[in-house]
Amino acid sequence: MIETAFERLQCDVLVLSDADELFSPLTRALITSVMNQNSPYNSVCIPIYHLHQTDTYFHIWQTEFNGVRLIDPHVRIIRRGVKYQALFKDGSHPTIPPTAATFCCPGPYHYHLKYYHLSPFPNYAFDFLPRYFSIEQARPYLMPLDHTLDNSLLQLIQELDWPPSKQDADYYSAYESRRNLQQSAEQVLVHPRDRNPTNES
Repeated sequence: MIETAFERLQCDVLVLSDADELFSPLTRALITSVMNQNSPYNSVCIPIYHLHQTDTYFHIWQTEFNGVRLIDPHVRIIRRGVKYQALFKDGSHPTIPPTAATFCCPGPYHYHLKYYHLSPFPNYAFDFLPRYFSIEQARPYLMPLDHTLDNSLLQLIQELDWPPSKQDADYYSAYESRRNLQQSAEQVLVHPRDRNPTNES
């Protein structure tokens, strides 16, 4: 899939985005700065801000890659040759792990709307919240953004036409067995890759 995208677009660098994600205009400057011809990097890892509202996000899954501490970091900017790997045995949620050739950078680049307060879609990855959660249930895990969203992103979010009723998704069942609603805000701040398996339920 990745190689096909490179071939069709005839590009040197690819930005990977799901349908419910947004990237700020600052991302372009990051790419041109880090991924120039003399760069030793083949990918860029940035934090994902899972927005709940335009000024709050889920402050979860903090970890460190290449000496940089990030909130739920994902490799989303790549050169040719970088491949997805399956995260779970069933093949769901493929991911690209960072390497020594990955530039890791905090900053306001990448936003996820899956868990936005107007979204009617089920929660499947946040194993500390129920399938459909209320604002009150989300509140312990929220923090104010430390920056203001770019006006272009605010406009896009305001223009979204959310479905009026709850939606479902076939892939949800793959995540249900991992749900643990007893996790505190302090516990979910620890990225799953860093948790002690003996402490998980």
